[in-house]
Amino acid sequence: MRRGARGDTMSRRTTRPEESEGRGARHFSLLRTFVPADLITLANAACGTAAVLCCVRYVGSGERLAMWAALLLVPLAAVCDVADGRIARWRHRHSPFGAGG
Repeated sequence: MRRGARGDTMSRRTTRPEESEGRGARHFSLLRTFVPADLITLANAACGTAAVLCCVRYVGSGERLAMWAALLLVPLAAVCDVADGRIARWRHRHSPFGAGG
């Protein structure tokens, strides 16, 4: 045992958070709370990012194919956005990752 700043004794920290925070408490981890709807959330983010990058490519090079790709990726991102919420509600499972703001 060691003494804290106020003179009270503090026990040593254990290596596992379950033991130090009480029975049943678990360390926060996105991997532990990953649900199937999160895969579609990642697809949504990938489509949005790719659309922005395609627009940048179009502005830089004038390549029309890049602009058409961006125009197709935006509705696909919207479909993924709707689908991840519906799947999470359908399966009654959600995670902090998909909660968003």
